[in-house]
Amino acid sequence: MAELEFNYKGYALFSDVEDRDLRIQNQATVMANIFEDSPDVKDNRLVSKRGTTILFGYMDNVFPEDRTVVLSLFERKMKERGYSYAA
Repeated sequence: MAELEFNYKGYALFSDVEDRDLRIQNQATVMANIFEDSPDVKDNRLVSKRGTTILFGYMDNVFPEDRTVVLSLFERKMKERGYSYAA
């Protein structure tokens, strides 16, 4: 069995949180924060290549059975923060 990861690039994965809803909520919030911390987001609302790489790497470390829900909640959080998909 693979060893449980607790963080990715310094961002908490909450892998040790047994409450699934709380874990997913925390992970989606961390992803939204990673997005907003990306240097280009502050200037021109674009995500840098580094920010994208961190987001994908973070999501890759989320439990497979939680990924769909985490992504959906992440999208909702981003809309709440005023972001939208480019046309």
